Amino acid sequence: MKTKYICFEVSSVCNMNCKFCFADWRNIAEQLPLKKVKSIIKFLKEYGLEAINLTGGDPLMRDDIIEIARYCKSLGLITIISTSGILLPQKQEVLNYIDAINLPLDSFNHNIHNEMRPNKLENHHGHILNLIEFISSNYKNVEIKINTMVGKTNIEDVINIPKLFSNKVDKWKLSKFFASGYGANFKDKYEITTEEYNNLLKKAIFIYGENLLTKDEYEQNASYVFIDSKGVLNYNHNGEIKKISDIKEIDKLDNIDDRAWKLDIVYNKGGKNES
Repeated sequence: MKTKYICFEVSSVCNMNCKFCFADWRNIAEQLPLKKVKSIIKFLKEYGLEAINLTGGDPLMRDDIIEIARYCKSLGLITIISTSGILLPQKQEVLNYIDAINLPLDSFNHNIHNEMRPNKLENHHGHILNLIEFISSNYKNVEIKINTMVGKTNIEDVINIPKLFSNKVDKWKLSKFFASGYGANFKDKYEITTEEYNNLLKKAIFIYGENLLTKDEYEQNASYVFIDSKGVLNYNHNGEIKKISDIKEIDKLDNIDDRAWKLDIVYNKGGKNES
């Protein structure tokens, strides 16, 4: 099986301080030079890559992120970007070179969301809602996916989130809090049971249907291949990360479901594959 989809963490630097962040490389300020980023993407394309998710940290923290996105599109890749959205107004041009964007929204209540995602903005919750309105109105070819982390502080409120964006969002992804990386420091604050999480998912699909939350995205065990900010290939399964010395080793991973690499699923998710 060729690797059709990959997450590329083009920057470890982030402009948020989310208390549930899984990253343990948050303070690494170094970023791969543009030439190296392009060479990695070109190699992956030659290996069979069809879709790429530019992540971080926050990829918009890079001064050259527009050039990276433009390069991905020039190779014919389905290009996805996962961002906090804070710098999107200043780097709006990137929307011309992507197929999908992943934005965070963790609560119907702005106070809950803003408490979960500390940053320099006075109201990040309102900022995300404004971005949804702007992108859906001006960049109709860009699919919008909302990522929601489900934890103890927002589980009762999550079910109301779609009321905020009506039919302006294409996909909504709910993820259970994992006490890994930086988030391990807040295990007591956010951890919920698998049963609580699954009950919420069932309720969400009952209310909003499969067009917004697809059945595939209900699987709890997230597995995906990614390149970190140092250019090292990794595999994440259930929060356990291991290094991969050669890209061909991906073909030997027997716990990644082949269907997760199909383009329609990759495109609709705009993020992690599920196994």
